[in-house]
Amino acid sequence: FVKCHLASGRVLLTAETMKQMESQLAGARFLRIHKSYLVNLASVERLSGNVLRVGGAELPVGSTYRQDVLRALK
Repeated sequence: FVKCHLASGRVLLTAETMKQMESQLAGARFLRIHKSYLVNLASVERLSGNVLRVGGAELPVGSTYRQDVLRALK
């Protein structure tokens, strides 16, 4: 299952994998930042070390995804 937190505050639970969700959102300015997190790049507030602030929440950036995050935020 994947839990989706929407900008409106609503939370959706889907019976999909993160990989399926990632492929559906490809090209829509969403980026995988951690094995457990996909974020909308338009909602990113800042990157500080290995922590990405998105919509008031602080999310970890996985070492595997760090270079992709840095490229996307340039």
